[in-house]
Amino acid sequence: MFGKPREILMLLLLMASFAFTPQAMAAPLAAFPTKPVSVIVALSPGGLFDLYGRGVAKFIKKRLKVPTIVKNVTGAGGRTGTNFLYRSKPDGHTIGVVNVVGLAGYQMVKSSVYDINRFQWLGMVGSTKYIMWVPKKSPYKSIKDLKEAPKPIRLGCTGVSATGTIVTFLANQVIGIPYTNVCGFKGFANVLPALLRGDVDFMYASSSTYLSAYKAGDMRPLFSLSVKPDPLFPNLPTIADLGYPQAAAENTGIALLFPFAAPPNISKDRLAILRKAFMETVQSQEFKDWAKPLRLSVTPINGKETSELVSRLNKLFDSRKASLKRLFKNPNAVFR
Repeated sequence: MFGKPREILMLLLLMASFAFTPQAMAAPLAAFPTKPVSVIVALSPGGLFDLYGRGVAKFIKKRLKVPTIVKNVTGAGGRTGTNFLYRSKPDGHTIGVVNVVGLAGYQMVKSSVYDINRFQWLGMVGSTKYIMWVPKKSPYKSIKDLKEAPKPIRLGCTGVSATGTIVTFLANQVIGIPYTNVCGFKGFANVLPALLRGDVDFMYASSSTYLSAYKAGDMRPLFSLSVKPDPLFPNLPTIADLGYPQAAAENTGIALLFPFAAPPNISKDRLAILRKAFMETVQSQEFKDWAKPLRLSVTPINGKETSELVSRLNKLFDSRKASLKRLFKNPNAVFR
């Protein structure tokens, strides 16, 4: 007769004790995202960074369930847009594709607003190796020709912190071609007319960057800065084939990378949501189908692996710090 009320009381006490456990007291996660997500591209429209930024924005919105807006925030070789991303509110509604190679090299020797190590990496969509491109009418047919040029050859430079500028400089520490930078071009597309006019002599760019100009008979690839042949030019010699394996090995570590990031201090739960959406996007068949006709590399790695890659990159640049200081101090000097 008295057992039943006692059982009810015990049940009530048990329920009350559960109500004060950490799990029960934790506040429910706020809805996210709640508004359009901006995708910052720090380089000009039409280049590879822009293409990847627009591709991710196009397909990630289905997974985030909000619209996405691509914003090209250009200037200072990508530093203006990178600073904008770095200073953005860390609420997860602003992400971006980061020119990590050029910007990590710049930060190594110059004062910068951003800290490449504090970005929160969502993952990387792909990477590509560099090819040395010259105009079809160029007198330079080999490394020997380049080394014996009557005067330093001129590189079309999109900025001292551009990946191509740093790749050229570090590779040439091994190869030894006398050259100088002609900076100020706003993207690879703007270098092409200068190459064809003869205002500059060469450019390091991906195999796909000048593929249309190659097919039109305007541009010619000399070699790839890689150990293995480029898939688009399987018969093109690599720099390793030509007797410079160290240059090939270094470029393996500083290939043109396309990682995406959120600003520092984003909450762990929102970072996890963005990372999941990013990886689902770049691993999806629809994304691969979109990238294929554009000849874009899609070899995704996750946020944790991207962070580790950035750490290795910083170690490489730290070992080349003295050399990089010469480049950033006077980018228009003659290097050899």
